Amino acid sequence: MTLELSTDRALIRHNGKSRRHLVVRWTAPPVADSVTRPPLRAAFSIDRSGSMGGDRIVLARQGVAQAIEELAPTDAFSVTAFDGGVETILPLSPATPVARATAIAALAAVDARGSTNLFRGFLSACETVAGPGEGTARCFLLTDGHATDEERDPVKLAGHALALRDRGISLCTFGIGIGFDEVLLRGMADAGGGNFFYIASAQDIPGVMRRELSEALIVSQRGVVVRLALPTGTTARLVGSHRLLAEDHTAVSVGDLVADEQIELVFSLQFPPGDVGRQHAVRATLTDDSGQTHSAALPFTYADTAANDHQPRDLEADRLIAQRHADRARLLALQLNADHRYPEAAQLLAGVEARIREYAGSDPVLNALAAELQRDGVAYARRLDELMSKEHHMTNSSRSRGKLAEGFARRRPQDP
Repeated sequence: MTLELSTDRALIRHNGKSRRHLVVRWTAPPVADSVTRPPLRAAFSIDRSGSMGGDRIVLARQGVAQAIEELAPTDAFSVTAFDGGVETILPLSPATPVARATAIAALAAVDARGSTNLFRGFLSACETVAGPGEGTARCFLLTDGHATDEERDPVKLAGHALALRDRGISLCTFGIGIGFDEVLLRGMADAGGGNFFYIASAQDIPGVMRRELSEALIVSQRGVVVRLALPTGTTARLVGSHRLLAEDHTAVSVGDLVADEQIELVFSLQFPPGDVGRQHAVRATLTDDSGQTHSAALPFTYADTAANDHQPRDLEADRLIAQRHADRARLLALQLNADHRYPEAAQLLAGVEARIREYAGSDPVLNALAAELQRDGVAYARRLDELMSKEHHMTNSSRSRGKLAEGFARRRPQDP
C-alpha cells in the first residue's frame, strides 16, 4: 500500500500568488481471510411517528430485520423506536440466533404513532453502544420527518453527533420520502462520521440498509487521519467535507475505511514568491488507530511566467479537482437556496462553471461538468423542489467525502 500524491500543475509562479492543487490518494487494505473480524456494536433507531404509517414502517422493520441477520454472534446490537418518546425494543445484546429472532419478532409490533423526538431517539440508541469495547460502534437512524420535540436546532443536533463521534460512535442517517429535513440529517451524519442516505421510495429501505450494514462489517482501517507539512508561507484549504482537526486545514479526519476503499483528498494550495528553480516540497502523512504511518512528498518548482503558462496539465487530476469544487459549490449553494438567497446561489455556481471552462479545453468530461453546473445555476436561481434538494444534498455530500454518489464506499475493483 502506497500513499500517492499528484497535482494539476507542478510549476509555481516565482512572483507569488500561485494556486495549485494537491491530490492525496490511498487504498485501504483488504480484509485477510485469516484475520478475525473485530466485532460491531450496532444500534438501530426507527422513527415510528405517524407519518411513517403504511409501507414505510413495514419496510423499515424489514430493513432492520435483514440487517440484523447479517450480524455474527460475536457482534452486538440494540433496537429502539421513537415517536414523542423512546421505546427499547431490544437492549444491547450479543447477536446470537436467539437474540436475532427475539428482536425480529418484537419488531413486528412496532407501528406508527405520535410525534418525532429525533433528539431522544438517536441519543438513546447511541448510548446503548457507548462505553469501552473492542471493534466499531455505529448507530443507524431511520426517519421520514423533522425533529418536532425537545432539541430541534440542526447545529446543536450535529454537535451531539460530533460529541458521540469523539466517544467512538459513528452515525449513519437514512431520510425516507420527501418530508424529512435533509439539512438536519446530512449535518448529523457529517458530524457523526457516517453516511447520509436519501431513500426516495420506501421499497428501497431494506436494500440500502443491508448494503450499509455490510460495509460496516468489513472495516479494515480505523481512525484514518491525513496531515500535511507545508513549506513556510504556503497555505492549504481542503476541498471537501471531511472533518478538519486543525484550523489551517493541514489535518483531516477521514475516519474508518472499509476493505479496499479508495480515498482521494483534494487540497487547494497557495504558495509565496520564490526564486526561479527553487523547489518547495509538500509532504502528506497518513496514520490510523493501529499506529501505522505512511508518508509521501511532492515537489513544486518555481518558474517564470512563460514556463507556468505553457506547462502541461494532469487531466485525471483536473477532472477530480473540478468535480470536488463543483460538489463543494453545490453544497454551499444549497444552503444559500434554503436561505432564499437565490441570486447568490446561482452566482456561486456560475463562478465555478466559468473557472472549469477556463481549462476544460476539448475534454468531454470537464465540459459536461460545466454544462451541468450551468443547468444547476438556472435551477438554484429559484426555490428548489424537495426532490432535487434531497438528491443534491446526498450526491454532493457523498462525493465531497470521496464516496460514490449513492453514499457507499468507492472500492478497488476485485480480481475476477
